[in-house]
Amino acid sequence: MIIRTFLIAVVLMSFTELSGQARWSLEKCIQYAQQNNLTIKLSELNVRDAVLQNRSAKQAMLPNLNASVGAGLQFGRRIDPVSNDFITDNVGFNSGSLSSGITIYNGSKLRNSVKRSGLDMEAAKEDLAQTGQDIALMVAVSYLTILQVEDQLENAKKRLELSLVQLEQTDKLIEAGSLPAADLQNIEAQVAQDEQIVVARENDLVIAYLDLQQMLELDPDKQFLIERPDIDIPEDQEALEVQLTSVYNQALNNQPGIKASELRVRSAQLGIKIAEADRLPVFSAFGDISTNYSNKSFDFENPDLSNSNLVLGPEIPVEINSYPAQLATFNLSGVEYQTLPYFDQITDNFGQSLGLNLSIPIYNRGQINTNIQRAEIALQNNEILEKQAKQQLKQDIQRALADARAAHKNYLAASKAESALATAYFNTERKYKLGASNTLEFTTSKNQLDLARVDTIIAKYDFIFKLKVVDFYQGKKIDL
Repeated sequence: MIIRTFLIAVVLMSFTELSGQARWSLEKCIQYAQQNNLTIKLSELNVRDAVLQNRSAKQAMLPNLNASVGAGLQFGRRIDPVSNDFITDNVGFNSGSLSSGITIYNGSKLRNSVKRSGLDMEAAKEDLAQTGQDIALMVAVSYLTILQVEDQLENAKKRLELSLVQLEQTDKLIEAGSLPAADLQNIEAQVAQDEQIVVARENDLVIAYLDLQQMLELDPDKQFLIERPDIDIPEDQEALEVQLTSVYNQALNNQPGIKASELRVRSAQLGIKIAEADRLPVFSAFGDISTNYSNKSFDFENPDLSNSNLVLGPEIPVEINSYPAQLATFNLSGVEYQTLPYFDQITDNFGQSLGLNLSIPIYNRGQINTNIQRAEIALQNNEILEKQAKQQLKQDIQRALADARAAHKNYLAASKAESALATAYFNTERKYKLGASNTLEFTTSKNQLDLARVDTIIAKYDFIFKLKVVDFYQGKKIDL
């Protein structure tokens, strides 16, 4: 008996060692999950990517600006990149340019691309919001599961306490001769079974907590407990009386997933316009400035004659007015030319250009038509996905309303059964204490009542959750 009493004390102390720790409310769990859950983080990355795509589409409408700088050395017979003369020498050169261009008209392709990327960005944000709502509902399920298992554990502990009390009473009745000694074994077996149920419920509680911790991305080794709010079955059963059409219309306006599907249909419509724009001419403007330098670009206007020599060339016999004469040419050798200074060349070779360009698509091997057809298929695909999403939403709401009404009936039936079995157990217990009932009748009545209490607990939390699902589709905040 001392051992059994000690066991009960240990059971009653389970989880109480963490009672001093701050407990997590449902709201805190939902907020933490929405900030740290990996699925949420993936959706956030999708939003960031969509924002970048939208920014890129807007910037594509602006002029571009590119700079180029080059330097090199040419060998052998080459064309001087500056003087454009044929030379046989090593030529060092340097060049630089700055160019810009802008698309003036391309069939509104750029403008529609900006609109489309904006719709895609909003759709990504709606997907993130939908993921957050789904996570909130999943957290609520895990939270309610913990509360349900805690109630089942508490019921199992009370059942074990009662069995131990009945064990003591049976000892006394056997000593008084009111019951046979064999009845003690039945009660001891009942106590052992109740102990096993307590252990099983404790394991269920550990697993329920683990599921919630994993959903919150919390370290399972860290201490974690949730709050136990006062949860009562609402007297106002408004959720059971609402009509499908009413809830469905509300959900169409508050479910982010539906908004996302509608945005993607609009995006696909713009996709067709973008593809069709490739059939139209593209009108653009461009401009650039450039300059260059060569180490073989000489200053021919200012020759250096300091080391030059006048050389008489070969004489050539000629006749002038029928008189013989000798014609000779003089060549100036040793003339040197200085390389033009670097910055003088940069300045002298500075050039600019402006222009307009018109590109007219004539034949692109069917690529434009293919892209248009693919865009039309993408639109049809998104329209079907939108219809599927709305159809699935309507079916889910219809199922949620039916489940809530069935759960309410189940809860009422379970409560009624528990009340009737509680009365029957009270009468059987009173007879048992007076020795007018045997152990089998007593334990049977007790087990029936315990099962009824468990059924009521399960039915209660199932009904609460089903009500929360209806609230979810009505756009109400998930709380307890």
